[in-house]
Formats: sequence, C-alpha cells, structure tokens
Amino acid sequence: MSGIDLQQAIFDKLTAEPSITNDIYDFVPSGVDGTYIVIGDIPIDDWSDKLVNGFEANPVIHVFGDVNCGRKEILDTQKIIFNTLHRQPLTIADHQWVDTNQSFSEVLREPDGVSYHGVQRMNILYRSTT
Repeated sequence: MSGIDLQQAIFDKLTAEPSITNDIYDFVPSGVDGTYIVIGDIPIDDWSDKLVNGFEANPVIHVFGDVNCGRKEILDTQKIIFNTLHRQPLTIADHQWVDTNQSFSEVLREPDGVSYHGVQRMNILYRSTT
C-alpha cells in the first residue's frame, strides 16, 4: 500500500462531492486565492495481524482561506469534508476498507493575523486482500 493510492482515493471522494466547490491540491501553485483544500502528509503504519496484512493511515487535510475568508467558511468546509470522509469507504485496489474516522480537527489563525487555516486528521484502516 502506498500513500499515493490513498491520496488518490481521498481526492476522488472529495472531488465527487458536489457540495465541495473549493480547489483541491497536493502542491499549491503560487498566486492561489480564496479557500482551498490541501491533502497533506499521509503517515502509514503497519496494522497487520498473524493472518492478514493491514495498514493504518492518518492523512492530514488542510483548508486554507485568504484574507477575505473568515473562520466560519473554514469550519463549513471542514464539516463537508467530515461528512464526505467520516465512516465512508475509500476504494483502493487489493485492499478492504475497514473504517474511516476523524481523529482531530482545529482552525488556527495564520501568522498574518487575518487569515485562517483548518487542520483535520483522519484515521483510516485497511486490510490487504492479496
């Protein structure tokens, strides 16, 4: 299992959700304005037992807003992300989805003092089918 497979599954799930109108990035190009989503780091740990290989991943999803975006807009976007991913299956070849839940969420004021940055950490469990 690679992080890129999970990143693609998350991206596919978020872009399929019609209420998400924000751009979604892995690498943010310069000059981006407005509110946007970034699929960040995806730490992956072994979650195997004696019979089946598995993994536990804890991807971090960021929501950034520019100076025209308030805390409420970040929180509203995080709520949509939560509803799209929490307890919802993500398809990855040769793996059986077990569970997805949000383990952490917060909104921080950026160092510029006027814009906000939301952070969500998901916990995702899979078992290998091969």
